[in-house]
Amino acid sequence: MNDLNQVVLTGRITRDPDIRYTPSGKKTARVSIAVNRSWNASKDPSVRDWKEEAFFVDISAWTYVADKIEKSAEKGLRVLVTGRLSIRDYTANDGTKKRATEIVATTFEIIGTPQNRQSSGEPAEAPGEDDLLKDFEVPEGSLHQGSGSEDHDVPFN
Repeated sequence: MNDLNQVVLTGRITRDPDIRYTPSGKKTARVSIAVNRSWNASKDPSVRDWKEEAFFVDISAWTYVADKIEKSAEKGLRVLVTGRLSIRDYTANDGTKKRATEIVATTFEIIGTPQNRQSSGEPAEAPGEDDLLKDFEVPEGSLHQGSGSEDHDVPFN
């Protein structure tokens, strides 16, 4: 039986895509997205002490997904990416051993305009988490339904 390796992320593209071809002519695309996270840092639920952080995720894609990225991706767009986590070791040009962590995209969807692009004077509203997850079943008692778990209870923050 195979284990599950499925990643779903939303974020904003941080740079225009890098499109390349393998020696056999297969198209590949690389892009990076910024994924924001916010949480209430207070241990007292009645106190709102919101903290925010962003982390950056490298995305790679092949063939038809690379075509879609080449045609539609640009810096600042909000995207929904699904794929699998890939961790690979390699040797850099200077001979040092390196490790790369990236998402190999199986789908890539534009879900919002760049933050600085406005139409009719107002920024475009991208779908919220509930809109994006409406087709997924959420098990009873999961974090999404409020199981009572808080970030400060997790030992590996």
